[in-house]
Amino acid sequence: MAEWLSYSLSDFLLFSPRTYWRMMAAGNELLWPLHVATVAIGAMLVIPARQAHGRLRAAPFLLLTLLWCFVGWRFFWQEYAPINWTAPYIAGAFFAQGAALALYGVVAGGSDARTPDADGVAGIGFAVYGLLLHPLTPLAWDRPLSSTDVFGIAPDATAIVTAGILLTQQRHTTIVMLLLIPLGWLAFSGLTHLAFPDPHGWLLLLLAGGIAAAASRHLFARGKPLQGS
Repeated sequence: MAEWLSYSLSDFLLFSPRTYWRMMAAGNELLWPLHVATVAIGAMLVIPARQAHGRLRAAPFLLLTLLWCFVGWRFFWQEYAPINWTAPYIAGAFFAQGAALALYGVVAGGSDARTPDADGVAGIGFAVYGLLLHPLTPLAWDRPLSSTDVFGIAPDATAIVTAGILLTQQRHTTIVMLLLIPLGWLAFSGLTHLAFPDPHGWLLLLLAGGIAAAASRHLFARGKPLQGS
């Protein structure tokens, strides 16, 4: 036990921070200007996910499915796997999240739009942050923008925006379940960055904590339990 306590996060790193940032920059260079399209799609998803009705309600979640599967395949399976043996397993989690989002959109038909309350407004805030501000965070840590994390291209922003969109939905146990993989990834990514060490990790953990707090409020509204509880 004492031996395990002597380890630090950096002891579990399978690659150097330089290798990671070079991987990010190379991926962004390869896919540019697809970033513009994915951010535009994200911006269009925030409102439709709340206000679409009937069969149209499935569309935003099917688009999210495609983006989660794309990130799982392109980022984890193709780029991250050569430097991290856990990447294929994480890719599987992203594919599973994509399938769950599709199931929610098609089978459950999404949920009815609702007037934004505290957690709904927080969700919109998280989504806007993930789309517009999170890609600029390399500037705060004195890194080139070429290493940025963009919605639909890389996992952190994709998880943040998706969690924000989910928080705008009607309270339901399914929504809380759909937040587990995005939260799990943000926590994992945050710890990875802290192992570099990189202060960006604290930001990711703070975001995960904020989303988790909003999700816990999502469980109950004025003492009223979730639908499906």
